[in-house]
Amino acid sequence: MLLSENKHHRLLFFILFFTFIFIFFATDAQAKKYTYKTSEEDVYYTSPSPSTDTKQSPSPSPSASVSPTASQSASSSPSSEPSESPSATGEPSGTLLLTYSYRRPFLNGKSKAVKKINNFFSNHKKSFMKDKDTLETFAKTAYASSSSKVTTSYKMEGVWTVKTLNSSILSANYVYTDFTGSNSMTLSLGVNFDIKSGKKVHLSEALNTSWSNTKSSIIKSYNSYVKKNTDYTFWSTNEITLKNFKEKQYQFFVSDSNVYITFSPGVLAPPAAGIITIPLKN
Repeated sequence: MLLSENKHHRLLFFILFFTFIFIFFATDAQAKKYTYKTSEEDVYYTSPSPSTDTKQSPSPSPSASVSPTASQSASSSPSSEPSESPSATGEPSGTLLLTYSYRRPFLNGKSKAVKKINNFFSNHKKSFMKDKDTLETFAKTAYASSSSKVTTSYKMEGVWTVKTLNSSILSANYVYTDFTGSNSMTLSLGVNFDIKSGKKVHLSEALNTSWSNTKSSIIKSYNSYVKKNTDYTFWSTNEITLKNFKEKQYQFFVSDSNVYITFSPGVLAPPAAGIITIPLKN
């Protein structure tokens, strides 16, 4: 009888022991759980016909939810929408390590030019997502190596804004920002497409003049901008820098029939000055 009770006690001990071990590791695994919020959106535009010359308003974009692993679910969308581009928002549980958002234009239409333009934005989004994966890995590594487990929420945002869409041109401005703990970065880019051919439009073509005249216009416009913005401290070498820039290096967009060149923080002035956008005088 005593022997039977000892076996019973040992069995009970092992059950309690392994239950404790299971709860310990399950709790530890839950503590190490991480995730991120996402927001992805395509803004849909109707491809303008050659006979029209009006700005298009975006139609509402479809939406879908994402899981904590950022797997995308299909959305109810036009048949021409790329499969990898849903609108997504997530509110997962766990330790928030990364928040990212991306927004791009998407032209409705079946012409070769429209497909070429949409392919550019699709490829750009893929590049953004690769950068997101890199930052995600960095955030996980930083969190895992932190003894205090103090969470830093890393952020990435890329937004394309269509400035002009008519029968001649699609012009868009891209602003990218990220935050990686103590560091941050901002970029301002521009892209311009000929609606009929799908080819990129260069700065001199947008101004309808020669590259030599365009460079003169850039210097003149820059000097005028400096005189009006006395709060900024511009680099003393800017004129030389602008003259040495090649045409493809200039980032610009067209808005309300005006051409603007845009510079990321730090290019023409200290980063604190932010993005500098200069209207060109033709």
